Amino acid sequence: IWRLHRDREWLDAPEGRELAALLAAYWECREQLPPRVRRAMWRMAYAPRMRWADMVLPILVGGLEALLKIGRRDLTQQFKKRAPALAADGGIDGLDEDLAERLYDGRSDWVHGSHVQLFASPSTGADTSANEQPEGPQSSDERSALAEVALLQDVLRGAVRRAIEDAEFRQVFVADETIAERWPV
Repeated sequence: IWRLHRDREWLDAPEGRELAALLAAYWECREQLPPRVRRAMWRMAYAPRMRWADMVLPILVGGLEALLKIGRRDLTQQFKKRAPALAADGGIDGLDEDLAERLYDGRSDWVHGSHVQLFASPSTGADTSANEQPEGPQSSDERSALAEVALLQDVLRGAVRRAIEDAEFRQVFVADETIAERWPV
């Protein structure tokens, strides 16, 4: 498991109880989860298995697109408008339209074959293995990039959790019309 947040690595007792309640809610509603939520949940669960932030970015964006994308037109605009609205709806600050567009563009660059450099290469100039490279971000720009990707992960995680725990919210993801009504573009 690779963590985007650099805080503590364990659950405390109240968080353990929250996790138990979330798992119970999941088992209770799993058959009612809309396909969009199931696809987003799979991406949310897969993301921590990716070591590199540039590779996890498309997975997180894809998870949010699983929830928010309608059709094949104006995809950047849909993401730019709906992802921040979903974040705000869930009480998560910091994802504005400009950041959403930059993250979506980074995802697009990567999946269309361009290099997305979130972190600087080792400065030694020598061939080094991944084991010899410094772990995690080394500069303020790199820490900022990692924080932005972590924010996207928080938005996806929060939306999936809310869909599991809140039947009314879950129903928004049943049809394109309810998504468009809740978060218009």
